[in-house]
Order: sequence, then C-alpha cells, then structure tokens
Amino acid sequence: VSWKRPDYPPELLQQKIEGEVAIEFVVTVEGHVAATKIVSSTDGRFEASARACVEAWTFEPAVSGGGPKIPFLSASA
Repeated sequence: VSWKRPDYPPELLQQKIEGEVAIEFVVTVEGHVAATKIVSSTDGRFEASARACVEAWTFEPAVSGGGPKIPFLSASA
C-alpha cells in the first residue's frame, strides 16, 4: 500500500488558493488504480495534480469469498 498527497499547483499555492477534488476510481486485482473519474472540484486547476496523485497510489488487492475483488472507491484530495 502506498499513497502520497497531491502536489500543490505552484501558481495556486503562490496565490494562496485552496481547493478540493473528489475522485472515483477502481482498484485492479493487482492493486493499481484504474478508471479515475473527477466527480467534483472547487477549482479545475487542481484536477490534473489530484488525478496524477491518485493514479500513482497502490493498494493490497481486495479479496472476497476467497478470490480477488475489484472495488470501486472514491477519495478527496
């Protein structure tokens, strides 16, 4: 399992603009993030950084009934 916070876009940091992005995604049976979808954001300029961050996350694959399961998750960054 690994994750990190998204990189703050430099121009938004300099302007002291805060924001949040809600992202839905699927975790593959290998534990990788796939099929990301931006659900909402307070400022579209945060979306690329948030998506790149979530796509780099890794998880331990979910198991259900003794076999792998592909979960559908969401996160805010």
